Amino acid sequence: MPTIGVFLNDNIAIGSSLGYSYDSEERIIGRLQPVKQYRVENIFSINPFARYYFGNRPAWFFAEANAGLGFGAFIVQVQDEKIYDFVTFRLNLMISPGFYYYVRENLSLEAKFGFLSYTSYHEIDENNEFEYFETGFGINLNPGKLFFGIYYHF
Repeated sequence: MPTIGVFLNDNIAIGSSLGYSYDSEERIIGRLQPVKQYRVENIFSINPFARYYFGNRPAWFFAEANAGLGFGAFIVQVQDEKIYDFVTFRLNLMISPGFYYYVRENLSLEAKFGFLSYTSYHEIDENNEFEYFETGFGINLNPGKLFFGIYYHF
């Protein structure tokens, strides 16, 4: 996701990223009379963040607080008949540690690993007949969730 931010002073930065995700799935359901099920999802997101940096240049550690907001829709069809048409809203609050290294005066590398999170999903169908709500807390220290970034400073 494209990200933009600004340092408010030597230790505090704020910013945001914008995103769009598309996901689709097609599968066969049923044993005696198999039918094709198709699901498509479109989500727009905005992810404001604040960071506190500590250490000395060129290497800094940081703690990031992030509030991810997502909204969009998804549709489920069986054969050619639309079964569900949902509007969805997602909230994800996260705190994660990271490392920031200046390669040059205006170029830096970043790495983030793990997070603590609160997540909330709220989905409502188009006729207000079905509503789904889910919340949860999480911690993830999976090495597969290591994030890297390259930043150019203006």
